[in-house]
Amino acid sequence: MFEGFPDEAFAFLRHLAAEQNKPWFEANKGVYDDAVRWPLTALIADLTSEFTRLGIPLQGDPRRSVFRIHRDVRFARDKAPYKTNAGAVLTGDGGMGSPGLLYIHIQPGRCFTACGFYRPDIEPLQLIRDTTVARPQAYRKLLRTLSDRGLHLAVDEDALKRTPRGFDSVTDADLADAVRRRSFIVREELARQEVASAALVRRLTDFAQRALPLLSFGWKALGVDHAPPRGLPVSPTITKGGPA
Repeated sequence: MFEGFPDEAFAFLRHLAAEQNKPWFEANKGVYDDAVRWPLTALIADLTSEFTRLGIPLQGDPRRSVFRIHRDVRFARDKAPYKTNAGAVLTGDGGMGSPGLLYIHIQPGRCFTACGFYRPDIEPLQLIRDTTVARPQAYRKLLRTLSDRGLHLAVDEDALKRTPRGFDSVTDADLADAVRRRSFIVREELARQEVASAALVRRLTDFAQRALPLLSFGWKALGVDHAPPRGLPVSPTITKGGPA
């Protein structure tokens, strides 16, 4: 079903960034539905189908895996009501809050995909840190495997400045970097021509396959065994113009 994001998607997001008001959004909601939300919905459906076929343990719900365009401004200083990007996730069980994800980000001048564990809660983060220190060779093998596949852990701008409590004995530079991390993510930029094409499904599938060792390492640390998805009945239930 996915045919690529049209030029209208990027024009809409650029104008939305400038307007940021409900009257303009409501007047142009049809463009959002047709050019932004619908392609994301179709992309999630096609990726879930392809991942199922290939045994990649990631899946999404086309109706719930797309992030809302409305911002939560209750505790934010910036009260702009709308996001200036579109995004969606696939996870091991299809739930948006499940640890371990494939994320897709669509924004004028900044499209990318990321995979791994982004700001997990303190308990799963602690388990990943513990496993890294307890199994340093497995962690180093993971880094080598990712590197061989053209991937590297992204710089974590939220990383701790100091080694957290309980890891004072960690002196190896690579392990010290790991335990200070709050996210374990690999990412790749997506060119405009890539997201405008149906070939994006193949591009993201290739990325997910190369990043899968990172997910497997984290899931094992969390004691989670995600079987390859059985597939969701997406095709009969997804219709253009349906509810967000």
